[in-house]
Order: sequence, then C-alpha cells, then structure tokens
Amino acid sequence: MARLKEDLMLEAQACGKPIVAFVRGGASEIVSDGVTGILFENQTANSLCDAVTRCERMHFDSVAIRSSALHFNGERFHREFSQFVKKVVESWF
Repeated sequence: MARLKEDLMLEAQACGKPIVAFVRGGASEIVSDGVTGILFENQTANSLCDAVTRCERMHFDSVAIRSSALHFNGERFHREFSQFVKKVVESWF
C-alpha cells in the first residue's frame, strides 16, 4: 500500500502538481516542503487542513515539480540498486 501511495505522489508530480503529504516514510524523500509540495507533521485533521490551506496560498513551479519527479525514474533505481549490490558483494570478499 505504501508503494502505491508513493507511486501516486510521483505521478501527480510528473504532471507538475504539488503534493500535500504526511512527513514520514517515502513522502519525506519525494516532497520538498514548500518547493514540490507541503509536508505536515501531525496526523490530525487540523494539521492536514492547515497544510492544504498553505498549499492553496502558495505558487508552485510546475516545471520544477515535474523535474523533481523525473529523478525517481527506472534508470536511477537500476543504477543505485546495482551500486548497492556491488558494494555489499565487495564487502563479503
């Protein structure tokens, strides 16, 4: 379920749309507060409402948001995963 949520965040950002998300988990890696969306600290209705209100009052650069989302592509994943595996294997020998 968490992976689906992160995929949906990236899909929205790939369309240049800002994200409002709870600061924990993958959102903290995907969303840059005030730049590509809004992060909120507490899982309460008031905290979420404040974050949505903050988002509505801000202007976001849709090109910058899309550019940020493109960093999370398959090529990057493959490269970083390969580097991780190589490092682990090298530590064994």
